[in-house]
Amino acid sequence: LVMAAWLALIKSRLLIPKPQLPQDEPDPLQLQEALRQKLMNLATARAAAKKLEELPQLGRDVFLNGQPQPTVLTKQTVWKADLYELLNAYCAERSKTIRKRAYRTAVRRAYPLETARKKLEQALAKLEEWSSLQNVARGADSGPDAPPPESYLASTFGAALELAREHKLELRQAEAFAPLFVRAKPSQNGSAE
Repeated sequence: LVMAAWLALIKSRLLIPKPQLPQDEPDPLQLQEALRQKLMNLATARAAAKKLEELPQLGRDVFLNGQPQPTVLTKQTVWKADLYELLNAYCAERSKTIRKRAYRTAVRRAYPLETARKKLEQALAKLEEWSSLQNVARGADSGPDAPPPESYLASTFGAALELAREHKLELRQAEAFAPLFVRAKPSQNGSAE
């Protein structure tokens, strides 16, 4: 039993770390000053808490009125304008609403489809070879009232589609977005390819 006690003592000394000697202890005067500062802060906080508790508190010292009175703000608008200013303002607002209501579209001039068809039927005799649709659709009119060049091309394209449906001419295009070519139907001219 004694031997077991000695073994337990030796083992505990091996496992328990040795106490270290204090090397970097703070200066006792600094510790005293820090403690004194903390005690002063504590006393200040307690004094402030006591002052707050001494203030009148709602429900203990001060009570609300049963029906609180709403704050009433009285506004009086004073208009300073004569008859001329009133009429001027009315006319300005009225003209704004009239301008907003009146919408006028710009008249767009367009090359008539019937005219493009007649021109294309007249040109069928000359269209034995493949010709670009843009060359066929060149506009003859010029001036401020003349339709835009895009209108000539669009109307001629529509007329060419109608004539192709009626088997009077042929259309050819190599690929998407490539130029479109037209020519008269070979059987109509009497020549076979």
